[in-house]
Amino acid sequence: MTNSPILDGNDRDAGVVEEICGYLTDIPPRNYFLFAGAGSGKTRTLVEVLRRLTGVTEHEKGGDWHGP
Repeated sequence: MTNSPILDGNDRDAGVVEEICGYLTDIPPRNYFLFAGAGSGKTRTLVEVLRRLTGVTEHEKGGDWHGP
């Protein structure tokens, strides 16, 4: 039995972005499987991972961005 905390609602995916970033920055990078239902935020999560890894951030709501 593990001592993992029981998470409810939006806390269930807390830390997913950091976890995926960890998989991709390991040497060598590791594979991962992201499974979730429609409208759950998979694309948003992957976009946030890419932003953190590349340093690209949105400039304004209009979609302009500034790279590293």
